[in-house]
Amino acid sequence: MLVNTILENSAQKYPDKIALVCNDERLCYKEINNKAAKFSSYLIKAGIKRHDRVAIFIDNSAESVIALFGVLKAGATFVMLSASMKPTKLNYILQNSGASFLTEVS
Repeated sequence: MLVNTILENSAQKYPDKIALVCNDERLCYKEINNKAAKFSSYLIKAGIKRHDRVAIFIDNSAESVIALFGVLKAGATFVMLSASMKPTKLNYILQNSGASFLTEVS
């Protein structure tokens, strides 16, 4: 079973149950699933195809979880990048990850 399928199943069974707490933000399964679907649609409209690698520049947050699930829903693979990474590491990952798309999520 794919990870995004687990989210979708949980959103159906427990739509209003809190699934994520990040600082003062609380998101239920339905909210995460809906926001991930919206991000997935954005990626697909941008030309992302199944098995593409998508680099996401984002710090650890609720949005990073949503972005991760959105990439998976699009059938792609995520490459997470963070502002806390040294520029040499970011450059190395971007040069060697095979990412065909880079997005910043805020």
